[in-house]
Amino acid sequence: MDPREFELFETEMNNLFNDLDGMIDDNDAESKNHIEDLRIRLEHLSGSEIDWTEENVSNLWNQIDNFVDFLSQEHTRVANYLRRISFGPKYWLWAGEVPLDFGYSNKHDKLWQSNQNPSGRHTYIAQPPSIKWKLTKIQQEGGRIFYTTVVEINKLDAVTKVPSIRPNLSTSKASLRIIKKTNGKQQWQRSLEPRRLLNISKFLDDPSNGFANAPMIFAPEHEAVTFAYDRKGHAKSITIDFSFLIPHEEEGTNLLTDHKSLTDLRPLQIIDGQHRVRGAMRSERGHELNIPIIIFPPDLTENGAAKYFSEINTLSEPLNVLHEMFMRHRFALSSTKPSKNFEYYDGTRETYRARANRLAYESAAYCNLNSEALEKLIKILVENPENNHIASIDMWVKHAHYWFGTNGPYGPEKIDDDSEVWRDEIANYFDAFMEICNTDWDDEKPRWRTFDQLAANDRGGNRPYIQYKTTFRALMHQLPTIVGHIRRSGFDGPTITIKRFKQYLKVLGNIDWLDPGIKSHFLPSSGGERAWKCLMQWFDDAVSRGEEDAYDVEEVMSDDIPSIRGKGILSGPDKGDVWFEDEDHKWPTEDRPTVTIYSRRPYNAYYICESILMDDDGNRLNEGASLRKTVAADIDYRMCKFVIKAGSWSTDIDKAKLTIVWGNAVKKEVSTTITLSRD
Repeated sequence: MDPREFELFETEMNNLFNDLDGMIDDNDAESKNHIEDLRIRLEHLSGSEIDWTEENVSNLWNQIDNFVDFLSQEHTRVANYLRRISFGPKYWLWAGEVPLDFGYSNKHDKLWQSNQNPSGRHTYIAQPPSIKWKLTKIQQEGGRIFYTTVVEINKLDAVTKVPSIRPNLSTSKASLRIIKKTNGKQQWQRSLEPRRLLNISKFLDDPSNGFANAPMIFAPEHEAVTFAYDRKGHAKSITIDFSFLIPHEEEGTNLLTDHKSLTDLRPLQIIDGQHRVRGAMRSERGHELNIPIIIFPPDLTENGAAKYFSEINTLSEPLNVLHEMFMRHRFALSSTKPSKNFEYYDGTRETYRARANRLAYESAAYCNLNSEALEKLIKILVENPENNHIASIDMWVKHAHYWFGTNGPYGPEKIDDDSEVWRDEIANYFDAFMEICNTDWDDEKPRWRTFDQLAANDRGGNRPYIQYKTTFRALMHQLPTIVGHIRRSGFDGPTITIKRFKQYLKVLGNIDWLDPGIKSHFLPSSGGERAWKCLMQWFDDAVSRGEEDAYDVEEVMSDDIPSIRGKGILSGPDKGDVWFEDEDHKWPTEDRPTVTIYSRRPYNAYYICESILMDDDGNRLNEGASLRKTVAADIDYRMCKFVIKAGSWSTDIDKAKLTIVWGNAVKKEVSTTITLSRD
């Protein structure tokens, strides 16, 4: 084994151990000890060149791989981490450029691959001869004309690039690409996955294996690419010369290369099949195999190639959700599914949701770049290397698109879609909340942390509990209410300022977001939607006080003050009031077959309650009485209405009890009972 290769392996494995150790709870002593054991075995290998043979390293690798796979099943954080990093057998080769001899022509020098450029770059001792492929026209009925041919993989690799998003593209740069579409114009494909490349390479090393599914190639206008046409104007051949090669930047060499820094200069683009091509190039046998390809001519255009890529992956292997959203926004792709429709707004109701999706998506990117509170904290793509995001853009759009709907503050015809006014206003809202959070704490610890302060976990108070992906949604849902109130209060400026937002948001002050009670109630280990929605309901009730000062910290954080708006965030709710609509009608009869009962939601209780109708023997009667088991309270008046209908049950007994159960994240069941009787 090459000493450089082992050095890289050792470095990367130690980094991996450190990352895993930080993601595993301290009470998981068994996993902690296993990590330490693997670390010791690695140190033992590094002690002697005799020990770090290919076989010994592979054996250790298999132990690490199996252990990491186990951890990913036991720990969600580890599973998320593995999706984010380049993790596969021999992936350490790409921590620095390592040469392979596989390439096209006797002018070829080396194929270099690295973590920064897994697609690889070639160096040549001189310009290779041109490549020419004969083409066969294919046109499905009413469809686009394209061409097919059979080529050697090493030739295809020599002249094709992948317009992919680079690994470790920062959140800021990804956000800038949303705001300025000219940035990264030719970077829209998914990044190469090392594990898939290596699996393909290993697969093709076996002489009995191969593949016949054709990669799809786009041939844009390029001075190195020439089509020859027949009399009908159809392409009959394509020639690619190597005039795109440039002198290698490394001093002391006379080599040529197909890259300028990390910019790939190869003229053709792989629309689909990048893993097949690049994986085969890592195989001694595979890089010389012939495969069929499909070529799209220049009239497809860059946007057309990207659109075709999206459509291909909709019908075959799906894109991850963040990449799909990126593609849909960038190329204004429509969909019959409302959440996936990102076509351009044309002023009609049919594109209202598409407009809302697009503007919500852009608002996240804008906040990443312009909000102090949210700078770099909204994940745009899986390639983003930061690990302390408080939201991913798919969840942001899911909850923020309402802001841009017909009932939202930034609905159609309410704002200039291209204006920065509403973007600034959204950023101001979160910045104002951050300032409210961080006011007047004796321990001087911030209750909202900026990107450079925020850790990936809550150890030592380095991640306030409002900055988790679920609890943060509760804050997002307050924006329309607060913007609407401020506008109705007479504010007529173009943009609501941080100062004006603070006047209203002060009612949400004095919440200690470092209190472990917040975590235990609103971030339960079992997950689910109810916990954060209970926090949202507490916010709703507190905000309904209007522009009032927050109560003292002790009252806000109390665990024994039920159902007072703005107090008792760690308290259960009161019982809900229950009463008959008509006190003279408490039993369904033949002439009056329904009985109506009301219950008022206690402040700080979840907005959905449960109803249970039972006889004296404990038999449930909901179904026979056509009584819904759960009912949502009216938003304005906090009222739930229960209609109990006559049935066989009401002729057999004379008395029944209706129990109404309210609750919240602290106390899930607080019940009140009312008796129905025939007399």
